[in-house]
Amino acid sequence: MKLNDDEREVLLAEVAQALDQVRSPEAKVAYGELMTAIDTGEVGEDVVEPLQALLEVGLESGRIRRVHTAHGEMAAQRVYARTPRGRAAREATEGVNEALQALEGHVIQELSVSVQGPNGYALSLGTDQGKLLLRFDRQGVRIQSVEVGG
Repeated sequence: MKLNDDEREVLLAEVAQALDQVRSPEAKVAYGELMTAIDTGEVGEDVVEPLQALLEVGLESGRIRRVHTAHGEMAAQRVYARTPRGRAAREATEGVNEALQALEGHVIQELSVSVQGPNGYALSLGTDQGKLLLRFDRQGVRIQSVEVGG
């Protein structure tokens, strides 16, 4: 994956910070290879895994926004969206949005949110024509169940 200058700037700083923190020799090697790839502006498949992990932690914790402002966060989000897990999350979201669009024009009769364990929530949407249960957790958003009919 090719990186533009603002993406490279944020990623180089994040990898440098990670290199200072990790103690595992394997992690140091992985982040060193990632640093080299980012410096060249092209991240290959061989270093995507540590890149994904680094971005997930930095974005979820809010660290990237705190350190690099909103522009840095947007750059990191653009890169994450091009990783395999970022693409999978986008595809899952698109599927949920399609299901929600199918509810357009229906009369909503029930809306509720429930806890589904640590960091997991479900949104129940009941209409005059059925029920849709959406799950939100660390793995993203997905359709948990669909019931048709009343």
